[in-house]
Amino acid sequence: MTVAAVPRQAWTTEQPRSKQPLEKDIAKFLQGHSSDLFLAKHKLLGNIKNVAKTANKDRLVTAYNHLFESNGISGY
Repeated sequence: MTVAAVPRQAWTTEQPRSKQPLEKDIAKFLQGHSSDLFLAKHKLLGNIKNVAKTANKDRLVTAYNHLFESNGISGY
């Protein structure tokens, strides 16, 4: 069994809640570092433009923080 590398945080804890990064940037990071199961759980599957439009920043930040709270295990 291969253990996936823990993704490196792109932003500090407070940065995602500020104006930068944009929703699209957070969604793109999550889609690049998370499993489909994780993305489905947080309702972030699909075209990046559509996800960025429909997911509010709070939901994206929650998913981003959850990714790292779960020790980078992106399948959960």
